[in-house]
Amino acid sequence: MVFLEGGHNTAVIFNDSEISYSDLLSRIGCYSEMIPLRSKVALVAENRPEWIYVIYAAWHNEAIPVIFDLTVETDEFAAILNDAEPDLIFVSQDYKSKFNSVSDQIRFTPHVVELDEIEPKEGSAKLHHIEKQNLDDTAIIIYTSGTTDNPKGVILSFNNLLSNIEASEVYCTSSDCGLVLLPLYHIYPLVWTLLLPLFAGIPTAFCPSLKSEDLMNTLQRYQPTGIAGVPKLFELIRQNIITEINKRFVRKAVFKVVKKINSLSLSKAVFRSLHEKFGGKVRYLICGGAPIDVEIEKDFKALGFELQTGYGLTETSPMVAFNRPGKSRIGTVGTPLACNDVRLVDGEILVKGTNVMKGYYNKNDETEKVLKDGWLQTGDLGVIDKEGYLTITGRKKSLIVLANGKNLFPEEIESKLLGMSEMIKEVAVYEENKQLTAAIYPDFDYMSQNKIVNIYETVKYEILEKYNRNAASHKKINRFFLVRHDFPKTSLGKIKRYQIESFVRTNARAYRPENASETLQVLIGYLTLMKSREIFPDDHIEIDAGLDSLEKIHLLSFVESSFGITVKEEAFSQLTTVQQIADYIEENKPVAVSLSLNAAENADEFTQPTIRPWPTYPVIQWALKLFFRTYLNMEIKGIQNVPSGPVIFAPNQQSTLDAFFISVFLSPCQFKNTYYLVKEKHFASRWKKILADGHHAVIVDIHKNIRSSIKIMASLLKNNKSMMIFPEGTRTGDGSLSEFKTTFAILSREQNVPVVPVCIAGSLHAMPRGRLFPKKGSKIMVEFLRPVEPDGLYAEEITQAVFDVVKKSLQASQVEN
Repeated sequence: MVFLEGGHNTAVIFNDSEISYSDLLSRIGCYSEMIPLRSKVALVAENRPEWIYVIYAAWHNEAIPVIFDLTVETDEFAAILNDAEPDLIFVSQDYKSKFNSVSDQIRFTPHVVELDEIEPKEGSAKLHHIEKQNLDDTAIIIYTSGTTDNPKGVILSFNNLLSNIEASEVYCTSSDCGLVLLPLYHIYPLVWTLLLPLFAGIPTAFCPSLKSEDLMNTLQRYQPTGIAGVPKLFELIRQNIITEINKRFVRKAVFKVVKKINSLSLSKAVFRSLHEKFGGKVRYLICGGAPIDVEIEKDFKALGFELQTGYGLTETSPMVAFNRPGKSRIGTVGTPLACNDVRLVDGEILVKGTNVMKGYYNKNDETEKVLKDGWLQTGDLGVIDKEGYLTITGRKKSLIVLANGKNLFPEEIESKLLGMSEMIKEVAVYEENKQLTAAIYPDFDYMSQNKIVNIYETVKYEILEKYNRNAASHKKINRFFLVRHDFPKTSLGKIKRYQIESFVRTNARAYRPENASETLQVLIGYLTLMKSREIFPDDHIEIDAGLDSLEKIHLLSFVESSFGITVKEEAFSQLTTVQQIADYIEENKPVAVSLSLNAAENADEFTQPTIRPWPTYPVIQWALKLFFRTYLNMEIKGIQNVPSGPVIFAPNQQSTLDAFFISVFLSPCQFKNTYYLVKEKHFASRWKKILADGHHAVIVDIHKNIRSSIKIMASLLKNNKSMMIFPEGTRTGDGSLSEFKTTFAILSREQNVPVVPVCIAGSLHAMPRGRLFPKKGSKIMVEFLRPVEPDGLYAEEITQAVFDVVKKSLQASQVEN
């Protein structure tokens, strides 16, 4: 079988130079003189024509190319070389330092050739074609970029490669042009963008990089007919296009209409100018390497591009199934190739055919585990519909089996979370300590552009809480972590799941310097007292230390009173780590200051309250109490537990009327002196704000300046008033408790005010979401529990004590009902 043949047609376009098929064979001949017969040859280089020279020269000399992901960590890099033991290694200048960094870990002595020092010349071997007689011979050893395990060398024969090449020839006509875009050390781009075009005798153009400007310039200049990419690439392309469309009302409206009509030919006509920007000849967008969101597929179709998805593995050379031109079905990965059979056993996809690998290099045991009677156990799970279309549902190794026996796929939850908001850049769901956990990498640029300063709270309440309301009980996220860096991934963008737990544990931690300045020590001491946990200099004050919006205001007040500097909130918002805050203090503090860890001292600066209730306020208590007593079935317990004087009421929250259900049954004096912390978003209109101002509401916006609100609350408590603060921040969809924030506990500790835990049950049934009026006769129980005194307790200890008693009371009320 001839894999490459000479001729005068252009074979390769690289750096504005064109190489004909005859010239290509001449250069291959040159490289064949450097490669020993029947050897193993490794290539450590970025995308460049030398990939062709080395691979085809090796084939000519019956040698075996060794290929692996060049982005792997140093220890994996060395492990792969020690496993393969190539006789010859070609290294480019760009990768020379990385190769040198592992040279002392290599247990054998290869011959190393630097690509950039090879003098171009014609080989003495005049080659007219590259041909292979025995197609069962090994063509390449390519190491997987494992998402759940360490890399393994996959042995692929010429028959394996040919099965995919022949199945893909439908994409190659004499007028076509290929595009080398993705790294060639993966089997998918190697076959689709290099081996396939050269086998078909058409040109293929090398794109200088994955940068958008390089891609668009290459598309414009050389007009390739197909783009083979991964979901991340198409996601970025789509995002840029949609952003431009949304800038103009007419374009946005037209896009919505054509998307609804769902006609590919109409969309091509409507968005002709967009197609011209892509060079005017792109017929295929091939997507592989990982699952892609269905909405992205639909958007590309609305733009006139048929995004053709497929499924495969390195072990299948790589394709198992794909969507053919004109027969694509969105949401599936198409139908199986003719060269292989596909069947499902307990949901797992099994593959048998000429595309299935010979085995793993040096790993017979691993080979036997996945190859049984010729059937490859892919480890992927899927379903096949009546028309033969395959849909991938998850990865067997990533399947999470919960303690209650329920199974779930993290990919499903991750997809939903990513689709909920642009605030999330990446997310990984996993189980740790029998709890379903989400690690989230926020889009910090998006947060900054939209002036979202309280990342932790925003993610928690506007994304995770919303997700949990509608999720099945076994799919609810129990806890989450924010990370400051993207997750470890393969170069095709797949998350390395086996590294997630250790990545999350170590991502945000650093050493505590022995020579820390006094300022840093005081700052760390204050935060340690506040959070009752170890604090590190490079901790992000939100992501690592977990400060919510009010706690940050307390920190700001502490900095000002302890170090004698006035910090504008705009400047403070740019200081994200403890070390940065300490550095800012060192640069701006007066020469002599009195350092103190006593957070209570910071309350002295708080202003007097500015809230003046309307004279109608006492009437409201009488009217609401009468209404609740007659219209609802109210049960009030423990009212004797409410002490005289200032307190902080800390109730759980089930409905929008909870504050009224609780407060109207207080004594007239206590009702008159109780104020309420409410979110600004619930009082956005002018008349609501006026109403709130006259009825003891302290309005706070967690995304904006809340300093005045915290001052008012502290001042109210100092002036013998009481505060009602819902520690959960929002209500859950099922009435269960979510984590309590510590703001109320900090106020309690600083002002030495007791906290009265309050349990409310039944209001969720009486006032479910979306209902404007409670159901008549609904049973509602309000229980005022014994006060928690702040004496000698940290804020976290106060928070936990209140949470525990409310939870116990809530559980008891559910048992009674």
